[in-house]
Parts: sequence; C-alpha cells; structure tokens
Amino acid sequence: SLLNPLHHRLRQFQSMFRIGLAEDLERLNAFRIAGDASHALAWVALLLILCCSRSAAGLSLRTQELYLLVYALRYMDLAWNFLSMYTWCTKLAYLSLSVCVVSACHCVPALRRTRSSATDVRPLSALLLLVLPSLGLGLATSIDRTRPFENFWASSIYLEAVAAVPQLALIVREGTSRSAVSHYIFLLALYRAFYVANWAVRYRREPYYWQPPVWVAGAVQSLIYVPFFVVYCHAKLCCLRPHANVQLTEIRSLLGGGDESGGGAAEGAAVGVADGGSGSALEHCKFRCPSCGADILDMLRPGRLSTVRCKCGEAFQVNLEPQVTTAAAAGA
Repeated sequence: SLLNPLHHRLRQFQSMFRIGLAEDLERLNAFRIAGDASHALAWVALLLILCCSRSAAGLSLRTQELYLLVYALRYMDLAWNFLSMYTWCTKLAYLSLSVCVVSACHCVPALRRTRSSATDVRPLSALLLLVLPSLGLGLATSIDRTRPFENFWASSIYLEAVAAVPQLALIVREGTSRSAVSHYIFLLALYRAFYVANWAVRYRREPYYWQPPVWVAGAVQSLIYVPFFVVYCHAKLCCLRPHANVQLTEIRSLLGGGDESGGGAAEGAAVGVADGGSGSALEHCKFRCPSCGADILDMLRPGRLSTVRCKCGEAFQVNLEPQVTTAAAAGA
C-alpha cells in the first residue's frame, strides 16, 4: 500500500512526459530538430573516435573544457525547469556527453598520453582571454542582473561563440587536422548552420521573438567555423587525390614467398599515381602517417589503388608505382 502513491506519481510523470514531448515536437521546426541531432551526433562521434582509436591527438582539451563550462552555466535549470520535455532531455544529453569526453581525456591513460598538450592553449590564457570576457559581456547584457541564472545563461552564449578558438589555434600550430576530428568539427559547424536557419524561421513565425545577443554570438561562432570548413574540404580533397605524396620509409618484396629486403633503396621514396602496369608481387610497405607520424604497416600490390588507414583514424589512398618496386628489387 505504501508503494501505490509512488507508483501513481510515476505513472503521472510518464503521462506528462509523453504529452509534453509530443507538444514540443509539434511546436519545433525541422531546422531546430536537425540542429539538435547534429549536435548530439557530434558528441557521440567524438566519444566513438576516442574509444576506437584510443588517441586524443589533434583534439583540443581546452575546447572540450570550455564546452563543458558552457553547458554547466546554461543548464543550471535542469533541476527545476520541466516546461519542455524535449529541451530538458537535450540539455541532459549534451551535459552528460561533455562530462564523459572531458573525464575520458583526463582519466584514461592512453588518451592522456596522446593529448596535444604542447600545442594546446594554456588554461590561464583561456581563462583570461575567453572565459572572463564572456562573463563580463553576460553580466552587461543580461535581461535581469539580480538573478544569477540569467547572468550565467547570457555568459554561456558568448562563451560558446569562442569555445572553438583553442581547437582552431591547435590546428594552425600543428599545420594539419586529424581526419576523425575534422568529422566532429564538421558536425558542430552543421549544428550551428541549422540553428541559424532555426532563428530565421522563428523570427518569421513568432512576432515577439527578438534576441540580438544570441544572434550576434551565433554569427561570430559561424565565422569562427569558416576556417574549419576550409580545412575539412581541403582534407577531403587531399584524400581523393591519389597522387598526394606520402612518405614511404621501408619496402620489402614478397615474390613467391621470398624475403628480400629493399628498405635502404626505398628510404624516402614516394607513393603516387602509376601511369600503368600491374604486378603480382605483394609489397610489404611501411608508411609514416602524415597526421600523427606513426608507422603504418600494410601489404600493397604495385599499380593498384589501395586505402591505408592509421590507428589515429587518418585514411589516405595510395598507388604504389612499379618503378619503386623495381628499384627495391634491384637494390636487394
């Protein structure tokens, strides 16, 4: 009998949740839903990248910490604001995924060893240049300065606009972008693009919708994402160019089960597009990943296009020239 009131409350909450979620989906537009889906997919993809590759190379931990701070400041109302079940669930999902990513980068030994600490923005620099100015702007533009939640919410809007700056600085310093991290950044940029379209739709449909600070911060964030788009497109074009040079550090011919070695003759050779010819020899090749610098061992056939993948997630297409194989066999 003591469990009956609790069971009744639980059934009532489930009914309210289903009704509220249905009303939210009817009120929301397609761009808002697509933006939220892209945002959640970006965090899920980042977690999968970290779990599968066990490498945090090319990822800015400072950007992840700033995003966690953004969600912590903006989603303080999770404990009392249940007006929109859809919004409540998305808030909880973003905050939980961000906590998982930051905790993994700090606690998992493999990720902690592979972090780009030397090229990442220092914590003090991020605090002085990004966090404190965002808090000041939030306090200056808050609609109700007497309520701490409103001040923190406004600050999170400006902080989110510049949270990707450490990641951009890391890419500029390293001169390259890890392919898997580029997919994550592309999904975040897609989320922002969908939200800009969502604001335009809401401005046309809702007469009293007027949020200039949010629009300005969104425009700044969109401009920051433009270099990411350029880097992403450049990386995809390079991936489709089989003639892009990749350093080949060692080659060993396996002709009829032989074990000849031609590493010295092929040191510093290049992989490119073969004009013609095909061979039945299977070449044991060692490449150097252009993204993380790790050695990649693979078996390739001369004159045939192959895809080589590194444990960091980078993939590139190569076509071993028959001339390289001939030179290696002659040197042996």
